[in-house]
Amino acid sequence: MDTPRIPTRRIACWTGMTLIAMLSSFSSPASLTAQEPQWIWAAEQNAGNPVGTVFFRRAFNLKGGQSAKIQITCDDSYTLLVNGVRIGAGQDWRTPQEYDLTKHLQEGVNAVCVSAVKREKGPAGMVARLTIVTRDGREYDLSTDHRWRSSVQRFNGWEQASFNDRRWQTAKVLGPIDKTEPWVVKPAEPSGEPKQQIAEGSPKFRVMREFRVEWLVKGEDCGSLLAMTFNEFGHVIASKEGGGLILIRDVDGDGRFDRVSPYCNEVKNCQGILALNGEAFVTGDGPDGPGLYRLTDNDHDGRIDDVTTLIKFKNTVTEHGAHGVVLGPDGLLYVVLGNHTTINGEVSDSGPYRNFYEGDLVQPRYQDPTGHGANLKAPGGMVIRTNLDGTKIERVAGGLRNPYDIAFNSFGELFTADADMERDHGLPWYRPTRTLALQPGGEYGWRPGWAKWPTYFFDSLPAMIDTGAGSPTGLAFYDHFAFPIRHQNTLFVGDWARGQILQLTPRTNGAGYESDSQVFVEGTPLSVTDLEVGPDGALYFCSGGRGTEGGIYRVVWTGKVPPAVSDLGAGIEQALRQPQLGAAWARQRVAKIQHELGDQWEAELTKLVQDTTLDPKQRLRALDLMQLFGPFPSQALLVDLSQDRDGLLRAKAAYMMGLHPGKETAERLPEMLADSDPFVQRIACESHVRRGLT
Repeated sequence: MDTPRIPTRRIACWTGMTLIAMLSSFSSPASLTAQEPQWIWAAEQNAGNPVGTVFFRRAFNLKGGQSAKIQITCDDSYTLLVNGVRIGAGQDWRTPQEYDLTKHLQEGVNAVCVSAVKREKGPAGMVARLTIVTRDGREYDLSTDHRWRSSVQRFNGWEQASFNDRRWQTAKVLGPIDKTEPWVVKPAEPSGEPKQQIAEGSPKFRVMREFRVEWLVKGEDCGSLLAMTFNEFGHVIASKEGGGLILIRDVDGDGRFDRVSPYCNEVKNCQGILALNGEAFVTGDGPDGPGLYRLTDNDHDGRIDDVTTLIKFKNTVTEHGAHGVVLGPDGLLYVVLGNHTTINGEVSDSGPYRNFYEGDLVQPRYQDPTGHGANLKAPGGMVIRTNLDGTKIERVAGGLRNPYDIAFNSFGELFTADADMERDHGLPWYRPTRTLALQPGGEYGWRPGWAKWPTYFFDSLPAMIDTGAGSPTGLAFYDHFAFPIRHQNTLFVGDWARGQILQLTPRTNGAGYESDSQVFVEGTPLSVTDLEVGPDGALYFCSGGRGTEGGIYRVVWTGKVPPAVSDLGAGIEQALRQPQLGAAWARQRVAKIQHELGDQWEAELTKLVQDTTLDPKQRLRALDLMQLFGPFPSQALLVDLSQDRDGLLRAKAAYMMGLHPGKETAERLPEMLADSDPFVQRIACESHVRRGLT
């Protein structure tokens, strides 16, 4: 590792940057003799056609650091990381940016890393001035030069301080900041005005073929956003970083949002939002501190006037606090908590996750040397559920680190994406970011330091898929028809650190799930925080967090949906084919259909469930409608369905037997433990626990 040795001065902050001011801001005062930052690129890349991504690193040992700043730009774009943490990004070489790195440095080895992208033919380069001041006043210059290392190949963990980059090549030095073509500032025109230079532009996002990204709400209109959802009327409720909630509406009905207004200022920093029955349930900092709150707009004027505390939490780290909140298929609220969060109240012992323990470990126990997560005990991060008034709280699953969101698929199975511990990278107990199918009572083995349960532990449930280093955020299951069929019934997962939205395709594997993944959207930058499927079938996402640029976007398919697909029919058929049943706007539409059908609602649904000639998916949807909107299926009907030829129908019957116990189902449920389908066996076991039959 390099030790800082070259003294320099900190450079003034760039503000109001112009093309000429860029070079003057990079330059040191004349009295200093420090070498100017050098434009660099990868030595092994074709200079005539440098299209692609180059990875740069500058590792150094730090003892007693006081402050650190970096000024950086790149042709075309860059993403800056320090010790695995994403700091920022830029996409215009004429507009350098400055970042304060002080709070991201650590005693010992550090690494400043840059992912640089060139999309068009032509010269490519990255330049940065990195200055560090120690506590004794000494100043060091680590600006871009031959001491930086580069690679055109992405290695797992390349952005971590612990990564060994000695096999990487030294960066190719192209020349100093103020003398290297084509980035030299041209003389001013005779008029005195600087000559305008147009750089080759590049789209902010790379999206899968046949899709495009549309920018709907700009950062100056909404601020940095942490979470979003659609309410019953298709309006967006979003939360601002450091602020309250805002309501975003399409007033003129042209498909574009045109009005942003305050919605609630009493609860701030909301990282989970659920619209339900005309109200909103949020996790955030409210009148009683961190908690789950119910927000009510009594006079329907688009502004919350009543805030009710449902559950109080204790947080030691805000970003590892209470996150996503969703409505479960059982009608309960499900909330996911980070590993620095505890419940300030009574938790019922009737929940499925109740017998958690640390594990037997060789002592002394090795914790994180920086103290993060040290001495935290099981269950760590977990999922809880509660009724709509918060009077009964149950633990559902645990042993998680810091999942940000949860989502149910169309069958009612719960999924999340859990973050890795970046400082563990390269150590035997490192666990990558992973997507999990959360089973009631499931233990997923997170413990601090080396105490994590390995995946081969019999009582530690496996991941559906590992996705490497990252910082997962919002989740959304796509149960709409506006995307082609190959994108339906898939799970979209946002990753803030990697600037990506991944598309996963879960499929059953015995009693659990497995999946593959592919990048659906990638941005430079893309600080995605939450995802939602809108009434139009587009995938919406918001951005922000840690002071990054906010905004709301949507991903649309560029093809045309056939009329036969988009026509939902009439009557009960509309309810059966209604997409995104878990969304507030979808439930509103179904409630209207139920009201219009009146007494026919129950009769038609019962008939559909019993019709063995129908597609099992239609019968499953009819059961979901009876569960969410009533009336609940009779005991006799559930017993009959438990013997159906279709395994998913038998599993759904077993699930519903656990929700409303009865004598007939109590006799049938034990028999289902011997079902030929392991998935049905698991659901039957879970229903036994829920009924208290264990």
